[in-house]
Amino acid sequence: MLDLPAVLVPQLAGKVTDHVPALRRTTLKYLAERLEAIGPNEAGREIAAQLIAERQGRKNHPDSWYQARLVDIVRQLALEGWVQEYEILLPDGTRRRIDLAFVLIRLAIEVVSYLHHSQLVDWSADQVRNNQLMRQHWWLLYITTYDIEHNPEAVWREILQTIEDLCARAVAGA
Repeated sequence: MLDLPAVLVPQLAGKVTDHVPALRRTTLKYLAERLEAIGPNEAGREIAAQLIAERQGRKNHPDSWYQARLVDIVRQLALEGWVQEYEILLPDGTRRRIDLAFVLIRLAIEVVSYLHHSQLVDWSADQVRNNQLMRQHWWLLYITTYDIEHNPEAVWREILQTIEDLCARAVAGA
């Protein structure tokens, strides 16, 4: 993992650095400690050190490249008040994780892909989870992997319009 930046383009090395902690395979702290122990003399290790340093302090890490790209889009909008991989405790004691949440306005943004949501069991579980979130007064906004990859402008327009609509509803007392 620490030598990968020597052979990967920086953007892909960043994706790997995001993905490994998200899968709970290791921690950034452990990677930083290993890097310090072996030293940055090999090609790519300085890049690895920079990638790790940029990500330290994050509580949650995106589970996929598309979630990381969604976070990038929201950062470019300079919006505040959002949390990635936000966990909600439901009344029955179960926990649900939202890809990206604007907690104060209760907006849950989920990345959806045909690949990961096309099987009946997965699709059904998603609907049950979504109903649970809606009963807790969360608004759900679905962003497709296709739009993240091919039409990011539509993604940021959809996010901004939804936030504007929810704020207008709050002001109107709806």
